Amino acid sequence: MPEITFVTTAGEEITKEIPVGLSLMRGAVEAGINDILAECGGVASCGTCKIILDEANAGRIPPADAFEGSMLEDDPEGWRLSCQIIVDDTLEGLVVRLAPTEY
Repeated sequence: MPEITFVTTAGEEITKEIPVGLSLMRGAVEAGINDILAECGGVASCGTCKIILDEANAGRIPPADAFEGSMLEDDPEGWRLSCQIIVDDTLEGLVVRLAPTEY
């Protein structure tokens, strides 16, 4: 299982092993990462699982498809929906910053 570091909105770094095949969102929720609300359950309709990737880490993730892109059109570059990123072994060492909730 790849180790992924989540940087919370408070700046705390939490490293967790996330099983291959899960979405990054589901893995984070199951690992107890509280800053990911995942209100829609992972169907890319609420935006409560947004993460921010720096340039180095963004290049490790396939680009957003049109549907995900439509959910992110008002967000800065590097923002993604964690429910749309499937964990595989190439994500070992990935660092993601959790985006603030927009409520």
